[in-house]
Amino acid sequence: MSDKNTIPLKLATYAGLLLLICGIGALLLALVELWMLYREPSGILPLVQAIDSMGGLDGTLLGLTAEQGQRPMPVAQFLAWLLAVVLLATIGRIAYLAIRAGASLISLAEPEKPQRQEPVITRQEEELPKDYRPSHRQQKPEMPSIRPPARSKRG
Repeated sequence: MSDKNTIPLKLATYAGLLLLICGIGALLLALVELWMLYREPSGILPLVQAIDSMGGLDGTLLGLTAEQGQRPMPVAQFLAWLLAVVLLATIGRIAYLAIRAGASLISLAEPEKPQRQEPVITRQEEELPKDYRPSHRQQKPEMPSIRPPARSKRG
């Protein structure tokens, strides 16, 4: 290989390695966060408070349901869980794409393996005996039964 081709391949390998490490790191961080939310569901409360402070959904619904005498539905909490799941899934997808792109960049630097042009053992149909030619094959003979012969009853 010439020096002109070596530098871009090394650069692609290093970029691929960086993408691979970043993708694995992002995937691990997303899995840790998912596990923390599973173990400690109250960890979603900062997101709930942020959603509620931006839109005031629970306050609006609290006013509507107080008139009717019903218990308010925690809409901000439902939206926070939905948003958390969507964000974690998006992070996982981006991490997967980074890992895949990094792996394909790393594989660019590997030398190409030579392809075999023809099989190692070649036989022409004319060389085969007449019984083995596809056009002259006979049907398979029936296999003998493996049942033991019936015993006669002696009295």
